[in-house]
Amino acid sequence: MKLLLIHPPSREVYDKFERKQIDRMPIGLAYIAAVGEQKGWEVEIIDAEAMRYSLGDIEREISRLQPDVIGITCTTPLYPIAAKIAKIAKAINPQIKTILGGPHINAMPEDSLSKSPMVDIVVFGEGEATFSELLDYLKRGGMKPNIRGVGYHNNKAIVLNTPRSSIADLDSIPFPARHKFPIEKYYDPDRYNTPYTLMVTSRGCPYNCIFCGSSVTWGHHIRFRSADNVLNEIGEVINKFGIHNITFSDDTFTLGKKRVIDICKGIIERGYDIEFLCSSRINTIDEKRLEFLAEAGCKEISFGVESGDEEILKTISKHIDLNKVKPVFDMVKSFGIKVHSSYIIGNPGDTHETIEKTINFAIESGTDAAQFSISTPYPGTTLWNMALKRHKLKTLNFSEYKWYYSVVANLSEVSDEDLIDYQREAYRRFERSRNASVQNKPKTLQLKY
Repeated sequence: MKLLLIHPPSREVYDKFERKQIDRMPIGLAYIAAVGEQKGWEVEIIDAEAMRYSLGDIEREISRLQPDVIGITCTTPLYPIAAKIAKIAKAINPQIKTILGGPHINAMPEDSLSKSPMVDIVVFGEGEATFSELLDYLKRGGMKPNIRGVGYHNNKAIVLNTPRSSIADLDSIPFPARHKFPIEKYYDPDRYNTPYTLMVTSRGCPYNCIFCGSSVTWGHHIRFRSADNVLNEIGEVINKFGIHNITFSDDTFTLGKKRVIDICKGIIERGYDIEFLCSSRINTIDEKRLEFLAEAGCKEISFGVESGDEEILKTISKHIDLNKVKPVFDMVKSFGIKVHSSYIIGNPGDTHETIEKTINFAIESGTDAAQFSISTPYPGTTLWNMALKRHKLKTLNFSEYKWYYSVVANLSEVSDEDLIDYQREAYRRFERSRNASVQNKPKTLQLKY
């Protein structure tokens, strides 16, 4: 049987945001592709984003491939497009089974089904084990799957089965099926000169930031892949695909000091010639980790700072000490590693004064690059529940939930128009400050956002 997995196009959503195009391999979909192959299915991929496909192109490919099952992944802003693709598939062949998964479905499985009658099944939570069982079930011709982590239409009713427990042994999951994807298309031009790939070495986040939806899918209990398992995947990426650039997309790669050092030691001892990026927190980085990260090929570390005001940080449950941020950034840079940091404009309680503090803090922090996002309440987050409780949601058109130049719920003390102006001004002022720094130092710093 044939399984077609689709990553929807996002240009309709992000068309107002001017930046260099960054194409990311949909790593979650690549894991599902590996599961499909493991179960003996013929797996096809449409990465509409990387291939620059329109909905018309996707319709043509579905007609050509004639799959038995279509799986579509989606974040919240891509949910409306994913639902359109399911409708297109059913118009081509009503017998095609349409399945939706991804971050938005994890947060709103019932709502996603109720708004999309052309979607047969949703998969919520970690998808690999659920999808494996589901493919077996569909191969047998089943119609009402009694499988954990699955929801479906039952006549006019919607059935949501019991959620599935998290996968305890991440080493048991097959490596992502990168060979099914246009891997030469994945570029991050500000960071790498040649194609790159994403890699995940852990799942779960022990922190409780109100704006983050990570725990909706992965939970708060963090699970690590073994260092050997990670190193073997790095070896495959180098030897099979010729890729030497890796972005580790863990929520906090530097958690688990010994494991991070073991991975770095393995990269060095195996002679892997790679450059990589990762994320950290102010309280999960030190000189010992940095020593090994730098020698192993780390070129940039990303930190979430989010606000330059201590009270706002308490409000959003971002428990970091602002007095430690600049010293940590300086320490990271002393090892030849660049610093990227992210900030949110329009947090609950933000005022003109606190937003100015945030922008100034970013400029003065010494970060090499900065991202400024407008506070956006994604479904499943504490911020979403806060916006609902305060009747602050302006729209349920999820294509507007995109961080950039869009305010879908304003819990700050500043107008929508001013928040958007602040976001533009933050980038302008930060870029001017870095351009001035370039003139004073014989060193090139690039703005990445």
